[in-house]
Amino acid sequence: DGEMASPGSDVTFRYRIDGKLFGRLGPECPVEALGDLEFADDAVLVAPTRAAAHVALDTFNDVSSAFGLSVKTKLLVCGHGYADADCAPLSIGGKVVECVSTFVYLGSLVAPDTRVSAEIDRRLSRASQAFGSLRCVFDDKNVSLSSRKLLYSACVLSVLLYGSECWTLLQRDSSRLDGFHHHCLRSIMGVTRWDQQLQHVTNTELRKRWGAPELLTQIIRQRRLEWLGHVSRMPDDRLPKQLLFGALLKTRPAEGPRQRWKDTVSRDFRVQRIALEEWYVIAQDRCSWREAYRAAPASPDPPPAPFFCSVCQRQLRSRTGFLLHKCAAARQLPVHQQPGARQCVTCKRWLRSAGGLAVHKCLVRPSMVPTTPAPPSPRPCSRCGHHCWVCDRHLLSAAGVYGIGHVCLCCS
Repeated sequence: DGEMASPGSDVTFRYRIDGKLFGRLGPECPVEALGDLEFADDAVLVAPTRAAAHVALDTFNDVSSAFGLSVKTKLLVCGHGYADADCAPLSIGGKVVECVSTFVYLGSLVAPDTRVSAEIDRRLSRASQAFGSLRCVFDDKNVSLSSRKLLYSACVLSVLLYGSECWTLLQRDSSRLDGFHHHCLRSIMGVTRWDQQLQHVTNTELRKRWGAPELLTQIIRQRRLEWLGHVSRMPDDRLPKQLLFGALLKTRPAEGPRQRWKDTVSRDFRVQRIALEEWYVIAQDRCSWREAYRAAPASPDPPPAPFFCSVCQRQLRSRTGFLLHKCAAARQLPVHQQPGARQCVTCKRWLRSAGGLAVHKCLVRPSMVPTTPAPPSPRPCSRCGHHCWVCDRHLLSAAGVYGIGHVCLCCS
């Protein structure tokens, strides 16, 4: 039996194996075609159009039938801007090939938008099932903690992190993985939420008690860099290495994924302090590369020096907060001498801050109100009673002329 997905015929790409993950590839670089991916009983046929996919499926079905193989085929349409007709089922050899929204290839879930959120959901579900089936062992206090650690790494973490070398994680995906890992550690070590609050056991302290202080995302980073070194040491004629240093002939569409696998690797280089120009040379030696990606990650930049008030010794986070800060001594000064004070231009009143000026309502004396000539009295009208002397609009009464609802056309 074989399984095959056809997202689209041959896809051409250009590559240059020079140790540089980024950069433009000129016309002098060799061009290769990606038509199929085969491993054991799983195969993927790649086609850019529906007609090309139909031809590829016919050829694959004829070759498989010649060897007496039965094929279970599914269709997955990827990309943007395709029509509904592209998702219609295909008919190959009297069998209907259905179109699916996701496809499992080599144990990993492939989504049309190339994101790993659906695969993370699937991994979390499988790992949760594995953890639940071994709950009786993890809760048994007669089993040593070292044995439970080995069992957790072999039966739960291996299921959770399957295929994580190729993941392009977003922040929300990393948070979900770390949260599940901390939940499992609390259950195995018998640390409840109530104990965490009473004893102030943070997640960092929990991992130290477990004996593995690194986050789950750090383990994934090490696996990703380990896989990168393995691919870089492959011969130049291997397809994975050509794809690593390659790029499609077409321009990358605007609707593509938010970040590529190369972008994630570049961020890993910065964390592990690996030079982007020297990584390829280091990766050729397995021992040197292992020391590079297993080294302690670079510490984040220290926070900026806080600002202190010399009078009240209060600590402020920014220079703006320091300039607008008012300690007890400053509040004893007159309002116009306090820092950040504002004056109303109408009533000349001093306010303590710009916010106070924004909500300030002037209490202007009648003598300060500028005098304006009184409007002429409304002229009587034989038809409706009164009309406006500005827009000549007819109203029923004098109150209608001066009312709130009446707005002259020249004033609106």
